[in-house]
Amino acid sequence: MTEPRVLTEDDAFRLLAHLLATAELHTIEPPHYAGRRIVEGTLPLIDAMIRHGDEQSRAWLQRFRQQLDAALAARRADGDAFEAFLHEAPGEITRELKRRRARGAGEEGRDHGAARPG
Repeated sequence: MTEPRVLTEDDAFRLLAHLLATAELHTIEPPHYAGRRIVEGTLPLIDAMIRHGDEQSRAWLQRFRQQLDAALAARRADGDAFEAFLHEAPGEITRELKRRRARGAGEEGRDHGAARPG
């Protein structure tokens, strides 16, 4: 594969191992541990996306990472806040994806418009 990657192959293997180990541990650990372990597994991916993303993506991801860190830190003292973060995070990510798509479509339209003869 020659396309640019966010993760190195080693990072991808570590993430794969973490997610599978989390699934296995979920069978023997108390259920409330699974959410934390899965969220912790996203950290290397988010960090790689911050390192390799464009400026706007980096800014959004850094804010999201701060929210994630706060939710993890509050997990023991305020389990409801952690669960609220887990509930809201997919919607936040979806809104960011839509914003990125709209931005990409706008840039694509400008590129095509500039290429047309007048």
